[in-house]
Amino acid sequence: MSIESKLVSDVFENVNVKIKFDKIFWNAPFIKADRNNMDLLERSVFDPNYRSIEKYLSGFDRYVEEDGRAFLGFSSSSGDNGMLERLCLRNHVSLKLVEESRLKDGDGHDDFALELYELLRVQVN
Repeated sequence: MSIESKLVSDVFENVNVKIKFDKIFWNAPFIKADRNNMDLLERSVFDPNYRSIEKYLSGFDRYVEEDGRAFLGFSSSSGDNGMLERLCLRNHVSLKLVEESRLKDGDGHDDFALELYELLRVQVN
């Protein structure tokens, strides 16, 4: 797919399964919301019951090359870590922390955390 190409999709919904990528990155909408009717801007931040994150976790390996890598951007400050862990377990995914950034408030205290995780498929026996 050329850089000029544009694809609009709800996670992988409109992505041809025959297309494989060497790297996939998604800065997920990590704030779990209880409402469903949202515009596109709201959906870029809020994810009702983490349905979109679950789509990503359950399907990323169908779109990444065999030696490719998939990443997830998340925030432990605003996101629901417990829910993310449960979704990973249910979808046989392990998260490997690649990078973490802490933003400071006006007084120099850690105020907001951002994490970059690599997704690793866990082998099921």
